[in-house]
Amino acid sequence: MVSDSGGVFVDTLNRVAPAYSYSTSLGINTRVYGTYYFKNLGRLEAIRHTFAPSISLSYTPDLSSKFYQKVQINERGDTRLLSKFSNYSGGVGQAASASFSLTNQLEMKVRAKSDTAKEAFQKVNLLDNFGLSGSYNFLADSFNLSNLSLVANTVILKKYNVNFASSFDPYDVVQDEYLLSGRRVNRLRVASGKGLAALQTMNIGFSTGFKGGQKKNKDNKDQQKKKAEGVSDAEMRFIQSNPQLYIDWDVPWNVNVSYNFSYTKYGLARAQKFQTLSMNGDIKLTENWAMTFTTGWDFVQNAPSLTNIGLTRNLHCWEASFNWTPIAQNLRGGNYNFELRVRSAMLKDLKLSRRRSFYDQGGF
Repeated sequence: MVSDSGGVFVDTLNRVAPAYSYSTSLGINTRVYGTYYFKNLGRLEAIRHTFAPSISLSYTPDLSSKFYQKVQINERGDTRLLSKFSNYSGGVGQAASASFSLTNQLEMKVRAKSDTAKEAFQKVNLLDNFGLSGSYNFLADSFNLSNLSLVANTVILKKYNVNFASSFDPYDVVQDEYLLSGRRVNRLRVASGKGLAALQTMNIGFSTGFKGGQKKNKDNKDQQKKKAEGVSDAEMRFIQSNPQLYIDWDVPWNVNVSYNFSYTKYGLARAQKFQTLSMNGDIKLTENWAMTFTTGWDFVQNAPSLTNIGLTRNLHCWEASFNWTPIAQNLRGGNYNFELRVRSAMLKDLKLSRRRSFYDQGGF
C-alpha cells in the first residue's frame, strides 16, 4: 500500500515465526599422478605432475513465496519483493548449478648434493598451483556460464613468491549508445567467432623479503612460536603468510619488496592498468626501539606511492608508536599520529608487534 506521502506502509507483527533457507550439494574429486624419469641428467631424477579435477552439483529452491511479498512502491504501479522478516535476504530464486575446478601441481625430484645427507633425494616445487575454475547455472534465464578464473602461484628458490590471477568473460559485448563499456548479451563469444573468452581482470605479483644480522635465540624463538598459548591455527597461518605486517624483535633489520601489476577491462571500455613497486621494513635501533617505513613507486602516475615512517617502542605489555605520512596519493600528505595500545598476549609470546599505519584496517 502506498501512503499519501509516497511511502510504503510496513506492519510489524509481534509473534514468533520461522525463516529459513536450505540447499543441497554433491561433490566429487580425485587426483591423478604422472611421473617422468630422467637418465644421466645431472642431479635431476624425475618430474611429477599432479592433476586434481573436482566437480560439484548444488541446488537451492525458491522460497520467495513463503518469506516475501510483492508490494506496490509508487503510484505508477511498480512493484518489488520485500522480505517479511527484518534483515532476511535469502531464498529468492532457485538455482541448480555445476561447479568445476582443474588444479595442477608440478614438482621435481633431485639427488642430494652430498652422499652424507640425511635424505638421498630432495623434492623441489616448480609450480605450487595452476588452476582453472568456473560454474554453470542450469536454471538461470540468461548468462548461465560464470566467468572463468585462471590462477597460478609458486615460490622460486624458497624465497621469491610469484602470484597470478585472472578472470575471463565468455559472453559477447555489443556497442550501446548509453554505455561506454557496451552491453553484455546472452551470446557466447565463440559463437560470434571472437574466441573462447575475453580477458576481464588480471593481477601479477612478485614479492620477497630480506633479513639482516644474526637472529637471536633462534631455537628458543622457534619453540616459542610452536608453544605460544592462545594462538589459533588460523592466526598462526596468517602471521606466517604475512610477515610484512609484523615487527620481529629478534631480527635486527627486515625489508620486504613487492611488485604488482593489474589490468582491468570491462567490455568495450578502455583498459585500466596499475603498476607499483612497494617496499616496507623495519630497523631495530635498540632492544626496544624500532623504526618502520613503507614507500614505493607508482609507474602509471610516475610518482611516489603512499610513504609512511614510524617509530615503535616495545613496552612489554604495552606498545607506543608514532607514524608520519609525508606522501599520500589522493590524500593530503603531512599526516601524523601517536598511538599507545595494549600489546596482545599472542604477539607478546611470539615476540612480535603488529605493524600498523593510519590507514590500516583489519587483521590479527
